[in-house]
Amino acid sequence: MSVNRMCVAPPPTEPSCAGEPYVARRQFIRYFYFIHYGILLRLVCHWYICETATCVILAITADTGRTAVTDDGWHRPLVHIRGRDLGADTAQTGGMTRFEAISGKTAGSENIWMGQTHVAPRTSSGDHHHGHVETAIYVLSGRPVFVFAEGDKEVHLRCEPGDYIFVPPHVPHREENPGDEEAVVVLARNSQEAVVVNLESLRSRQDPQSPA
Repeated sequence: MSVNRMCVAPPPTEPSCAGEPYVARRQFIRYFYFIHYGILLRLVCHWYICETATCVILAITADTGRTAVTDDGWHRPLVHIRGRDLGADTAQTGGMTRFEAISGKTAGSENIWMGQTHVAPRTSSGDHHHGHVETAIYVLSGRPVFVFAEGDKEVHLRCEPGDYIFVPPHVPHREENPGDEEAVVVLARNSQEAVVVNLESLRSRQDPQSPA
């Protein structure tokens, strides 16, 4: 005798809410780790940029005159050097006095040196050149005369306040002040240190790498 069996599916039931708290908790954990790793990634990138860039800067603050340090390469401090604080601790030539303002030592500069030279009345500096460095000169006061050799003769460039002079690399020259007023000029060079090679005459030849 054969028996026909029928498989009857169970009646549909209402969806259970027992798993919803678990699902919500998993979503919360996912969002938490997403935010956490996003912040961590930003911190790692910031550290990498600061480690691979030149970020530590030494500077003299204007208010206290002390050395300030920063590790932020995008917000390096400006350096204020007051005129009354210029020092003469730099390469010198007889007959004039150089004062250092902006340099690697005073401001952390890498490609520029700035300062002043003062020549007393009726005085002439010694002959010299500045090696491989270019020099730009601005006449601040007095009427200095810049002298260089051209063939067998000497050329005199007579200046007044507001004039500019450009001195190419390795060119021997001197500064004269025939007047009764001190001559003061502002200097700028494409070096972070004062390069000075003192000479016996405008026609002397000397290794531009020799010390001042």
